[in-house]
Amino acid sequence: MVGQGPSIYRLEPGKLIENRPQPPRTPRRRRPPTSHWTDRILRFQVLGRGAIGSIGFLAVLLGLRFTIIQIVGVLKPDPPEPEIESVNLENVVPGEEIVVAGQNLELVTEARLIGPSDEQIFFLPVDGNKIMVNVPRGVAEGSYILEFSRKKDEPPVRAGNIEVVLPTPTTTPHPTPTPGLKPVNPSVRVPTHTPIPPTIIFANLNWDTARQQNAIARFVVENGYGYPTDTIPDLPGGAGDVWKSLVNGNINVNLEVWLPNLREEWEKALEAGSVIPLGKSLDVTWQSGFVVPTYMIEGDPTTGETLAPGLTTVHDLRNYAGIFALPDSGGKAVMWNCPPIWGCANINEGQVSAYGLNDVIELRNPGSEEELFNKVLLATEEKLAWLGYMWSPTKAGSTLDLTRLVEPNCGVGQNPEDGCGYDDSRVRIAVHPSLVAEAADLVKLFRKWDFKESTLFVAEGCFEETGGSFEKAAVCYLKKEQAVWTQWVTKDAAQKVREALNAP
Repeated sequence: MVGQGPSIYRLEPGKLIENRPQPPRTPRRRRPPTSHWTDRILRFQVLGRGAIGSIGFLAVLLGLRFTIIQIVGVLKPDPPEPEIESVNLENVVPGEEIVVAGQNLELVTEARLIGPSDEQIFFLPVDGNKIMVNVPRGVAEGSYILEFSRKKDEPPVRAGNIEVVLPTPTTTPHPTPTPGLKPVNPSVRVPTHTPIPPTIIFANLNWDTARQQNAIARFVVENGYGYPTDTIPDLPGGAGDVWKSLVNGNINVNLEVWLPNLREEWEKALEAGSVIPLGKSLDVTWQSGFVVPTYMIEGDPTTGETLAPGLTTVHDLRNYAGIFALPDSGGKAVMWNCPPIWGCANINEGQVSAYGLNDVIELRNPGSEEELFNKVLLATEEKLAWLGYMWSPTKAGSTLDLTRLVEPNCGVGQNPEDGCGYDDSRVRIAVHPSLVAEAADLVKLFRKWDFKESTLFVAEGCFEETGGSFEKAAVCYLKKEQAVWTQWVTKDAAQKVREALNAP
Protein backbone atom coordinates (compact mmCIF):
# COMPACT_ATOMS: atom_id res chain seq x y z
CA MET A 1 0.00 0.00 0.00
CA VAL A 2 1.53 3.28 -1.16
CA GLY A 3 2.53 5.72 1.59
CA GLN A 4 2.04 3.24 4.43
CA GLY A 5 5.41 1.50 4.37
CA PRO A 6 6.17 -2.21 4.13
CA SER A 7 3.84 -4.88 5.43
CA ILE A 8 4.40 -5.94 9.01
CA TYR A 9 4.66 -9.61 9.89
CA ARG A 10 4.03 -11.04 13.30
CA LEU A 11 5.13 -14.50 14.42
CA GLU A 12 2.77 -16.44 16.67
CA PRO A 13 2.81 -20.09 17.72
CA GLY A 14 1.38 -22.19 14.87
CA LYS A 15 0.55 -19.48 12.30
CA LEU A 16 1.87 -16.57 10.25
CA ILE A 17 -0.28 -13.43 10.06
CA GLU A 18 0.11 -10.48 7.71
CA ASN A 19 -1.43 -7.08 8.42
CA ARG A 20 -3.87 -7.40 5.56
CA PRO A 21 -7.00 -9.56 5.18
CA GLN A 22 -6.21 -13.28 4.96
CA PRO A 23 -8.27 -16.04 3.35
CA PRO A 24 -9.77 -18.56 5.74
CA ARG A 25 -7.40 -21.33 6.71
CA THR A 26 -7.88 -24.62 8.36
CA PRO A 27 -6.72 -24.29 11.97
CA ARG A 28 -3.72 -26.36 12.77
CA ARG A 29 -3.26 -28.22 15.96
CA ARG A 30 -1.12 -26.15 18.37
CA ARG A 31 2.31 -27.60 18.71
CA PRO A 32 3.73 -27.88 22.20
CA PRO A 33 6.93 -25.95 22.99
CA THR A 34 10.08 -27.67 21.90
CA SER A 35 13.73 -27.23 22.57
CA HIS A 36 14.65 -27.84 18.96
CA TRP A 37 17.88 -26.08 17.87
CA THR A 38 15.94 -23.94 15.35
CA ASP A 39 14.06 -22.24 18.21
CA ARG A 40 17.36 -21.29 19.73
CA ILE A 41 18.46 -19.75 16.44
CA LEU A 42 15.20 -17.74 16.47
CA ARG A 43 15.99 -16.40 19.93
CA PHE A 44 19.34 -15.28 18.62
CA GLN A 45 17.58 -13.28 15.89
CA VAL A 46 15.46 -11.53 18.52
CA LEU A 47 18.52 -10.65 20.56
CA GLY A 48 20.12 -9.07 17.51
CA ARG A 49 23.57 -8.90 16.11
CA GLY A 50 26.88 -7.57 17.33
CA ALA A 51 28.65 -8.26 20.60
CA ILE A 52 25.47 -8.64 22.68
CA GLY A 53 23.83 -10.84 20.05
CA SER A 54 26.88 -13.10 19.91
CA ILE A 55 26.83 -13.57 23.66
CA GLY A 56 23.09 -14.24 23.57
CA PHE A 57 23.54 -16.79 20.76
CA LEU A 58 26.18 -18.67 22.70
CA ALA A 59 24.04 -18.55 25.81
CA VAL A 60 21.03 -19.97 23.94
CA LEU A 61 23.09 -22.80 22.51
CA LEU A 62 24.20 -23.63 26.06
CA GLY A 63 20.61 -23.60 27.25
CA LEU A 64 21.14 -20.51 29.42
CA ARG A 65 18.59 -17.73 29.67
CA PHE A 66 20.03 -14.20 29.65
CA THR A 67 18.11 -11.00 29.21
CA ILE A 68 19.51 -8.00 27.41
CA ILE A 69 19.70 -6.13 30.73
CA GLN A 70 21.67 -8.94 32.35
CA ILE A 71 24.17 -9.00 29.50
CA VAL A 72 24.64 -5.21 29.54
CA GLY A 73 25.07 -5.43 33.30
CA VAL A 74 27.97 -7.81 32.83
CA LEU A 75 29.62 -5.58 30.24
CA LYS A 76 29.00 -2.29 32.11
CA PRO A 77 29.19 -2.41 35.92
CA ASP A 78 27.00 -0.17 38.04
CA PRO A 79 28.41 3.37 38.59
CA PRO A 80 29.71 4.18 42.09
CA GLU A 81 27.19 5.38 44.63
CA PRO A 82 27.76 7.99 47.37
CA GLU A 83 27.81 6.24 50.74
CA ILE A 84 27.32 8.05 54.07
CA GLU A 85 29.25 6.50 56.95
CA SER A 86 29.00 9.06 59.75
CA VAL A 87 27.72 12.52 60.72
CA ASN A 88 29.58 14.20 63.57
CA LEU A 89 26.60 16.13 65.01
CA GLU A 90 22.95 15.30 65.62
CA ASN A 91 21.97 18.45 67.55
CA VAL A 92 23.00 21.57 65.65
CA VAL A 93 22.72 25.28 66.44
CA PRO A 94 22.13 27.46 63.35
CA GLY A 95 25.51 28.69 62.11
CA GLU A 96 27.35 25.50 63.08
CA GLU A 97 29.03 23.17 60.62
CA ILE A 98 28.46 19.44 60.25
CA VAL A 99 31.15 17.06 59.00
CA VAL A 100 29.81 14.17 56.91
CA ALA A 101 32.15 11.25 56.19
CA GLY A 102 31.69 8.49 53.62
CA GLN A 103 32.71 7.20 50.22
CA ASN A 104 32.35 8.70 46.71
CA LEU A 105 31.08 11.98 48.16
CA GLU A 106 32.50 13.92 45.20
CA LEU A 107 29.33 12.80 43.35
CA VAL A 108 27.14 15.02 45.57
CA THR A 109 25.87 18.23 43.90
CA GLU A 110 23.59 19.87 46.51
CA ALA A 111 22.68 19.66 50.20
CA ARG A 112 19.21 20.20 51.69
CA LEU A 113 17.50 20.15 55.06
CA ILE A 114 14.00 18.66 54.79
CA GLY A 115 11.65 19.30 57.70
CA PRO A 116 9.64 22.25 59.04
CA SER A 117 11.09 24.14 56.06
CA ASP A 118 12.91 22.93 52.97
CA GLU A 119 16.32 24.63 53.06
CA GLN A 120 19.10 24.46 50.49
CA ILE A 121 22.30 24.80 52.51
CA PHE A 122 25.98 25.46 51.85
CA PHE A 123 28.35 22.53 51.60
CA LEU A 124 32.05 22.28 50.80
CA PRO A 125 33.50 19.03 49.44
CA VAL A 126 36.81 18.51 51.26
CA ASP A 127 37.61 15.34 49.30
CA GLY A 128 35.83 12.20 48.15
CA ASN A 129 35.53 11.06 51.76
CA LYS A 130 34.40 14.21 53.57
CA ILE A 131 31.88 17.04 53.17
CA MET A 132 31.44 20.07 55.42
CA VAL A 133 27.86 21.36 55.68
CA ASN A 134 26.78 24.66 57.21
CA VAL A 135 23.34 25.03 58.80
CA PRO A 136 22.40 28.65 58.07
CA ARG A 137 21.22 31.08 60.68
CA GLY A 138 17.48 31.63 60.60
CA VAL A 139 16.57 27.96 60.14
CA ALA A 140 13.55 27.12 62.28
CA GLU A 141 13.95 24.84 65.29
CA GLY A 142 12.87 21.25 64.70
CA SER A 143 13.73 17.86 63.24
CA TYR A 144 15.20 17.71 59.74
CA ILE A 145 16.50 15.13 57.32
CA LEU A 146 19.90 15.94 55.84
CA GLU A 147 19.76 14.95 52.17
CA PHE A 148 22.27 15.23 49.34
CA SER A 149 21.20 15.58 45.73
CA ARG A 150 23.07 14.01 42.85
CA LYS A 151 23.10 14.52 39.11
CA LYS A 152 19.80 14.81 37.25
CA ASP A 153 17.54 11.73 37.44
CA GLU A 154 19.73 10.06 40.08
CA PRO A 155 18.06 9.43 43.46
CA PRO A 156 19.18 11.56 46.44
CA VAL A 157 21.22 10.20 49.32
CA ARG A 158 20.05 10.69 52.90
CA ALA A 159 22.67 11.25 55.60
CA GLY A 160 20.33 10.97 58.58
CA ASN A 161 18.26 13.02 61.01
CA ILE A 162 19.42 16.40 62.31
CA GLU A 163 17.86 18.24 65.25
CA VAL A 164 18.16 22.02 64.89
CA VAL A 165 18.12 23.65 68.33
CA LEU A 166 18.19 27.35 69.12
CA PRO A 167 20.90 28.77 71.42
CA THR A 168 19.84 29.41 75.00
CA PRO A 169 19.63 33.16 75.62
CA THR A 170 21.78 34.62 78.39
CA THR A 171 19.63 35.45 81.43
CA THR A 172 20.34 38.64 83.34
CA PRO A 173 19.80 38.05 87.10
CA HIS A 174 17.58 40.49 88.98
CA PRO A 175 19.65 42.86 91.11
CA THR A 176 19.42 42.52 94.88
CA PRO A 177 17.79 45.63 96.41
CA THR A 178 20.31 47.88 98.18
CA PRO A 179 19.21 49.20 101.61
CA GLY A 180 18.38 52.86 101.59
CA LEU A 181 17.48 53.02 97.87
CA LYS A 182 13.97 53.57 96.64
CA PRO A 183 12.36 50.41 95.25
CA VAL A 184 11.98 50.15 91.51
CA ASN A 185 8.60 51.21 90.22
CA PRO A 186 6.82 47.89 89.37
CA SER A 187 5.16 49.52 86.38
CA VAL A 188 8.57 49.90 84.73
CA ARG A 189 9.30 46.81 82.66
CA VAL A 190 12.74 45.34 83.43
CA PRO A 191 14.27 43.28 80.59
CA THR A 192 14.79 39.65 81.55
CA HIS A 193 17.19 38.76 78.74
CA THR A 194 20.26 40.37 77.22
CA PRO A 195 19.74 40.60 73.45
CA ILE A 196 22.15 38.35 71.57
CA PRO A 197 23.69 40.18 68.63
CA PRO A 198 23.80 38.18 65.42
CA THR A 199 27.03 36.48 64.40
CA ILE A 200 28.43 38.13 61.27
CA ILE A 201 29.71 35.51 58.84
CA PHE A 202 32.53 36.47 56.47
CA ALA A 203 33.41 34.65 53.25
CA ASN A 204 36.56 32.60 53.87
CA LEU A 205 38.22 32.89 50.48
CA ASN A 206 41.45 31.10 49.71
CA TRP A 207 43.84 33.92 48.78
CA ASP A 208 45.88 36.17 51.01
CA THR A 209 44.37 39.61 50.40
CA ALA A 210 40.88 38.33 51.19
CA ARG A 211 42.04 36.54 54.34
CA GLN A 212 43.94 39.64 55.47
CA GLN A 213 40.92 41.87 54.93
CA ASN A 214 38.74 39.41 56.85
CA ALA A 215 41.10 39.47 59.84
CA ILE A 216 41.13 43.29 59.94
CA ALA A 217 37.36 43.58 59.47
CA ARG A 218 36.61 40.95 62.12
CA PHE A 219 38.74 42.76 64.70
CA VAL A 220 36.92 46.03 63.98
CA VAL A 221 33.44 44.46 63.95
CA GLU A 222 33.99 42.49 67.16
CA ASN A 223 35.75 45.18 69.22
CA GLY A 224 34.27 48.33 67.70
CA TYR A 225 30.66 47.28 67.12
CA GLY A 226 30.16 44.33 69.49
CA TYR A 227 29.15 41.64 66.99
CA PRO A 228 30.62 38.14 67.20
CA THR A 229 32.08 37.00 63.89
CA ASP A 230 32.98 33.83 62.08
CA THR A 231 33.96 32.63 58.63
CA ILE A 232 32.74 29.76 56.47
CA PRO A 233 33.81 27.38 55.22
CA ASP A 234 36.36 26.36 57.88
CA LEU A 235 38.82 25.59 55.11
CA PRO A 236 39.27 28.51 52.69
CA GLY A 237 37.02 27.94 49.67
CA GLY A 238 36.90 28.82 45.99
CA ALA A 239 35.15 31.97 44.77
CA GLY A 240 32.29 30.16 43.01
CA ASP A 241 31.26 27.96 45.95
CA VAL A 242 31.54 30.79 48.46
CA TRP A 243 29.50 33.08 46.21
CA LYS A 244 26.60 30.60 46.26
CA SER A 245 26.68 30.68 50.05
CA LEU A 246 26.46 34.48 50.06
CA VAL A 247 23.45 34.38 47.74
CA ASN A 248 21.77 31.74 49.94
CA GLY A 249 22.28 33.83 53.08
CA ASN A 250 24.74 31.52 54.83
CA ILE A 251 27.39 34.27 54.50
CA ASN A 252 26.78 37.93 55.35
CA VAL A 253 29.87 39.67 53.96
CA ASN A 254 32.16 38.99 50.99
CA LEU A 255 35.01 41.50 50.91
CA GLU A 256 36.47 40.45 47.54
CA VAL A 257 34.14 39.74 44.62
CA TRP A 258 36.41 39.74 41.58
CA LEU A 259 34.85 40.96 38.36
CA PRO A 260 34.82 39.90 35.57
CA ASN A 261 35.60 36.42 37.00
CA LEU A 262 32.10 36.23 38.51
CA ARG A 263 30.44 38.64 36.09
CA GLU A 264 27.46 36.44 35.14
CA GLU A 265 26.76 35.38 38.74
CA TRP A 266 27.09 39.00 39.89
CA GLU A 267 24.62 40.34 37.34
CA LYS A 268 22.05 37.62 38.07
CA ALA A 269 22.27 38.21 41.83
CA LEU A 270 21.90 41.98 41.47
CA GLU A 271 18.88 41.54 39.21
CA ALA A 272 17.26 39.16 41.71
CA GLY A 273 18.16 41.31 44.73
CA SER A 274 20.05 38.41 46.31
CA VAL A 275 23.05 40.57 47.23
CA ILE A 276 23.72 44.24 47.89
CA PRO A 277 26.84 45.88 46.40
CA LEU A 278 28.60 48.26 48.80
CA GLY A 279 31.39 49.68 46.68
CA LYS A 280 34.99 48.83 45.92
CA SER A 281 37.32 46.70 47.97
CA LEU A 282 40.71 46.93 46.22
CA ASP A 283 41.96 49.37 43.62
CA VAL A 284 41.30 48.57 39.95
CA THR A 285 43.45 45.54 39.26
CA TRP A 286 44.85 43.65 36.29
CA GLN A 287 45.34 39.93 35.84
CA SER A 288 46.80 37.79 33.07
CA GLY A 289 47.94 34.23 32.52
CA PHE A 290 50.63 35.36 30.07
CA VAL A 291 53.11 37.43 32.07
CA VAL A 292 56.90 37.47 31.61
CA PRO A 293 59.75 39.47 33.21
CA THR A 294 60.42 42.59 31.12
CA TYR A 295 64.16 41.87 30.89
CA MET A 296 63.36 38.88 28.68
CA ILE A 297 62.05 41.22 25.98
CA GLU A 298 64.06 44.42 26.50
CA GLY A 299 67.28 42.87 27.72
CA ASP A 300 69.08 42.62 31.05
CA PRO A 301 70.93 45.92 31.62
CA THR A 302 73.63 44.17 33.68
CA THR A 303 74.48 41.48 31.12
CA GLY A 304 73.02 42.90 27.91
CA GLU A 305 71.39 39.52 27.21
CA THR A 306 67.92 39.45 25.63
CA LEU A 307 66.17 36.06 25.88
CA ALA A 308 63.12 36.78 23.69
CA PRO A 309 63.51 40.04 21.75
CA GLY A 310 60.51 39.48 19.47
CA LEU A 311 58.07 38.28 22.13
CA THR A 312 55.07 40.61 22.03
CA THR A 313 51.82 38.62 21.72
CA VAL A 314 50.60 35.31 23.07
CA HIS A 315 50.95 33.81 19.59
CA ASP A 316 54.67 34.68 19.56
CA LEU A 317 55.14 32.04 22.27
CA ARG A 318 55.20 29.43 19.53
CA ASN A 319 58.57 30.87 18.44
CA TYR A 320 60.02 30.90 21.96
CA ALA A 321 58.67 27.71 23.53
CA GLY A 322 62.15 26.34 24.08
CA ILE A 323 63.14 29.37 26.19
CA PHE A 324 60.46 28.51 28.78
CA ALA A 325 60.90 24.72 28.59
CA LEU A 326 62.12 22.69 31.56
CA PRO A 327 64.01 19.37 31.41
CA ASP A 328 60.83 17.38 32.10
CA SER A 329 58.40 19.34 29.88
CA GLY A 330 59.22 17.58 26.60
CA GLY A 331 60.23 20.80 24.85
CA LYS A 332 56.99 22.60 25.75
CA ALA A 333 56.98 26.01 27.41
CA VAL A 334 56.01 25.72 31.10
CA MET A 335 53.33 28.22 32.08
CA TRP A 336 52.60 28.52 35.81
CA ASN A 337 48.85 28.57 36.36
CA CYS A 338 46.65 29.68 39.27
CA PRO A 339 46.24 27.27 42.19
CA PRO A 340 43.60 24.77 40.98
CA ILE A 341 40.86 25.81 43.42
CA TRP A 342 40.84 29.36 41.95
CA GLY A 343 38.43 30.07 39.11
CA CYS A 344 41.21 31.53 36.95
CA ALA A 345 42.83 28.08 36.66
CA ASN A 346 40.08 26.87 34.32
CA ILE A 347 39.98 30.22 32.51
CA ASN A 348 43.70 30.09 31.75
CA GLU A 349 43.38 26.51 30.52
CA GLY A 350 40.60 27.62 28.18
CA GLN A 351 42.72 30.49 26.87
CA VAL A 352 45.66 28.21 26.00
CA SER A 353 43.31 25.93 24.09
CA ALA A 354 41.46 28.78 22.34
CA TYR A 355 44.76 30.31 21.21
CA GLY A 356 45.76 26.95 19.70
CA LEU A 357 48.80 26.61 21.96
CA ASN A 358 48.16 23.21 23.56
CA ASP A 359 50.99 21.72 21.52
CA VAL A 360 53.57 24.26 22.76
CA ILE A 361 52.46 25.11 26.35
CA GLU A 362 52.26 22.88 29.41
CA LEU A 363 50.23 24.38 32.27
CA ARG A 364 51.58 23.59 35.72
CA ASN A 365 50.01 23.92 39.15
CA PRO A 366 52.18 25.85 41.63
CA GLY A 367 50.32 24.35 44.59
CA SER A 368 49.60 27.61 46.38
CA GLU A 369 49.64 31.39 46.06
CA GLU A 370 52.87 31.54 48.09
CA GLU A 371 54.62 29.06 45.80
CA LEU A 372 53.53 31.00 42.72
CA PHE A 373 55.12 34.14 44.16
CA ASN A 374 58.25 32.22 45.13
CA LYS A 375 58.71 30.93 41.59
CA VAL A 376 58.51 34.35 39.93
CA LEU A 377 60.70 35.97 42.62
CA LEU A 378 63.38 33.28 42.25
CA ALA A 379 63.31 33.56 38.44
CA THR A 380 63.67 37.35 38.46
CA GLU A 381 66.49 37.28 41.03
CA GLU A 382 68.49 34.95 38.77
CA LYS A 383 67.33 36.62 35.52
CA LEU A 384 65.81 33.38 34.24
CA ALA A 385 62.92 32.82 31.84
CA TRP A 386 59.50 32.70 33.48
CA LEU A 387 55.93 32.57 32.10
CA GLY A 388 52.77 32.46 34.18
CA TYR A 389 49.74 34.00 35.84
CA MET A 390 50.08 37.18 37.88
CA TRP A 391 47.82 39.96 39.07
CA SER A 392 47.82 43.27 40.93
CA PRO A 393 47.62 44.64 43.53
CA THR A 394 50.18 42.24 44.97
CA LYS A 395 53.68 42.94 46.12
CA ALA A 396 55.10 40.80 43.31
CA GLY A 397 52.77 42.24 40.67
CA SER A 398 53.45 45.84 41.70
CA THR A 399 57.16 45.80 42.59
CA LEU A 400 58.59 43.49 39.90
CA ASP A 401 59.09 44.74 36.35
CA LEU A 402 56.69 42.44 34.47
CA THR A 403 55.12 42.58 31.02
CA ARG A 404 51.76 41.23 29.96
CA LEU A 405 51.78 39.69 26.50
CA VAL A 406 49.26 41.23 24.11
CA GLU A 407 45.95 39.36 23.79
CA PRO A 408 42.79 40.15 21.79
CA ASN A 409 40.17 42.19 23.62
CA CYS A 410 36.98 40.39 24.59
CA GLY A 411 33.96 41.26 22.49
CA VAL A 412 30.37 41.60 23.67
CA GLY A 413 29.27 38.35 25.32
CA GLN A 414 32.76 36.88 25.06
CA ASN A 415 34.69 35.52 28.04
CA PRO A 416 38.49 35.14 28.40
CA GLU A 417 38.31 31.36 28.09
CA ASP A 418 36.87 31.88 24.58
CA GLY A 419 40.21 33.31 23.44
CA CYS A 420 40.64 36.89 24.68
CA GLY A 421 42.40 38.75 27.49
CA TYR A 422 41.05 39.52 30.96
CA ASP A 423 39.45 42.91 31.37
CA ASP A 424 40.89 45.06 34.15
CA SER A 425 39.28 43.70 37.29
CA ARG A 426 36.96 45.49 39.65
CA VAL A 427 37.00 44.04 43.15
CA ARG A 428 33.75 44.71 44.99
CA ILE A 429 32.26 44.27 48.45
CA ALA A 430 28.90 42.49 48.56
CA VAL A 431 26.64 41.66 51.50
CA HIS A 432 23.49 39.63 51.91
CA PRO A 433 20.30 41.73 52.28
CA SER A 434 19.75 40.32 55.79
CA LEU A 435 22.67 42.45 57.01
CA VAL A 436 20.60 45.61 56.46
CA ALA A 437 18.03 44.46 59.02
CA GLU A 438 20.41 42.74 61.43
CA ALA A 439 23.39 45.12 61.45
CA ALA A 440 22.70 48.35 59.58
CA ASP A 441 25.71 50.03 61.25
CA LEU A 442 27.99 47.51 59.51
CA VAL A 443 26.47 48.37 56.14
CA LYS A 444 27.65 51.95 56.73
CA LEU A 445 31.11 50.67 57.69
CA PHE A 446 31.55 48.61 54.54
CA ARG A 447 30.29 51.41 52.30
CA LYS A 448 33.32 53.43 53.44
CA TRP A 449 35.78 50.52 53.39
CA ASP A 450 38.69 51.17 51.00
CA PHE A 451 41.63 48.76 50.97
CA LYS A 452 43.73 50.67 48.47
CA GLU A 453 47.12 49.56 47.22
CA SER A 454 49.25 51.50 49.73
CA THR A 455 47.11 50.13 52.55
CA LEU A 456 47.47 46.60 51.20
CA PHE A 457 51.26 46.86 51.17
CA VAL A 458 51.28 47.92 54.83
CA ALA A 459 49.17 44.85 55.67
CA GLU A 460 51.52 42.60 53.67
CA GLY A 461 54.51 44.05 55.54
CA CYS A 462 52.77 43.33 58.86
CA PHE A 463 52.11 39.77 57.70
CA GLU A 464 55.84 39.23 57.17
CA GLU A 465 56.76 40.97 60.45
CA THR A 466 54.41 38.81 62.52
CA GLY A 467 55.55 35.48 61.10
CA GLY A 468 52.69 34.78 58.72
CA SER A 469 49.68 35.23 61.05
CA PHE A 470 46.71 37.09 59.58
CA GLU A 471 45.30 37.83 63.05
CA LYS A 472 48.56 39.31 64.36
CA ALA A 473 49.05 41.17 61.10
CA ALA A 474 45.58 42.72 61.54
CA VAL A 475 46.56 44.14 64.93
CA CYS A 476 49.84 45.41 63.48
CA TYR A 477 48.01 47.05 60.56
CA LEU A 478 45.35 48.71 62.75
CA LYS A 479 48.06 50.21 64.96
CA LYS A 480 50.02 51.58 61.99
CA GLU A 481 47.15 52.80 59.79
CA GLN A 482 44.86 54.57 62.26
CA ALA A 483 44.60 57.59 59.97
CA VAL A 484 43.07 55.30 57.32
CA TRP A 485 40.64 52.97 59.10
CA THR A 486 39.25 55.63 61.46
CA GLN A 487 37.70 57.23 58.34
CA TRP A 488 35.56 54.11 57.90
CA VAL A 489 34.13 53.73 61.42
CA THR A 490 32.11 55.78 63.88
CA LYS A 491 33.90 57.76 66.60
CA ASP A 492 32.56 55.41 69.27
CA ALA A 493 33.75 52.35 67.35
CA ALA A 494 37.16 53.93 66.76
CA GLN A 495 37.61 54.51 70.49
CA LYS A 496 36.65 50.93 71.33
CA VAL A 497 39.03 49.52 68.69
CA ARG A 498 41.89 51.65 70.09
CA GLU A 499 41.17 50.36 73.59
CA ALA A 500 41.25 46.77 72.33
CA LEU A 501 44.55 47.39 70.51
CA ASN A 502 46.13 48.77 73.68
CA ALA A 503 44.79 46.10 75.98
CA PRO A 504 47.50 43.88 77.55
